[in-house]
Amino acid sequence: MIFAMWALYAIIAAILWGVDYALTEKALQIIRFPMLLSIELFFGFLTMLGIAIFSGSYKTDLAGLFSSNRAMFLVVAIVIAFNIANMFIVLSIGSKNATLSGLIEISYPLFIALFSWLFFRENNLSVGAILGGICILAGVSLIYFSNK
Repeated sequence: MIFAMWALYAIIAAILWGVDYALTEKALQIIRFPMLLSIELFFGFLTMLGIAIFSGSYKTDLAGLFSSNRAMFLVVAIVIAFNIANMFIVLSIGSKNATLSGLIEISYPLFIALFSWLFFRENNLSVGAILGGICILAGVSLIYFSNK
């Protein structure tokens, strides 16, 4: 296989985020962000609930969730971060545009590395990853300062 599945999944996600950002910019010209996010999250909930039920993981996962304080804490923290992050990216797109917002938001891998270290003391950085992170910071700086 030419591509590992994780890389293919990541590329597909990047393509779909590109579609989402471009469409979000246009939708925000018609409706405000709370309604847009409500619709997105409602249909996302229905879709994922259907997949969980169909796959058979629903009962097992709920039992695991409610039997573990750590799992409950992690899920609550994820829900909070996910919703606030979605709100801020949509606000960013509406305040400037999808292209520049996306190019700045692409710096999130740096924060993944930071919070993986701070929360879990996990470090998955190689020399190449560190150099890539420096390039991301340089790119974000260039985008921001040339588009004020």
